[in-house]
This record gives sequence, structure tokens and C-alpha cells, in this order.
Amino acid sequence: MARTAIDVFAPGINAKADVTYDTIDQANGMYIPKTVPTKDCLVLVKNTFAGAKKVTFKAGVNPPAMASGDLEQSMAQDAIMLFNLESARFMQADGTINVDFEAGMTGEITVLQKVRL
Repeated sequence: MARTAIDVFAPGINAKADVTYDTIDQANGMYIPKTVPTKDCLVLVKNTFAGAKKVTFKAGVNPPAMASGDLEQSMAQDAIMLFNLESARFMQADGTINVDFEAGMTGEITVLQKVRL
């Protein structure tokens, strides 16, 4: 199964914008596109399942990733969490970052990209 791309939300400088989300694709998993430098982005995840579920940021491959190990985080019902990821741990060979979700998890996800001057 092909993973689903997560849309990247990049608000303008000195501007207000409503954050947009993608629906979690638990069955296929999702990925952060390689066009997003991880030092300039945050990942926002909302769990809407009626109970706790886990989100997992998959360990990268070496190279380009330098460290190993998944980041697995349990999220309570209706929890919203912000993740600041480092590419040295999570980047895949194609430059993407893979995200998996526990079976049955529902919710939303977005990538917030910091806009540089």
C-alpha cells in the first residue's frame, strides 16, 4: 500500500491563517514530503478516537539518518500533540519521514512549516 502524503501548511510572515488538517490514513500510513526541512517544521496530531491510541514516527535509514529508533507516543482521547522531529533520526532514503498509526486510530494531522525571511 502506498503511504498518503501529509499536506504542508506554511503561513505567511506576519500573517494570521487558520490551520488546515489531513484526515489520518491509518490503513496506509502517511509521510512528510522530502521538500520540508525538518528543522523548519512541526507536526501537529489530533486523536479523535474514543480512547488512547499510538502514533509512531518511523526510524530512518542510514544514510541519510544517523540515529535509529522509532518514536512511539500514546495519545489520550481528544489529545492534541506537537512534535518537533530531527531528520537525523527519522529521514528515509528518499528524504521523507514516515508516520504510522495504531489500528483503529482516527484523527487529523498537519505539518506546520516555518517560513524564513
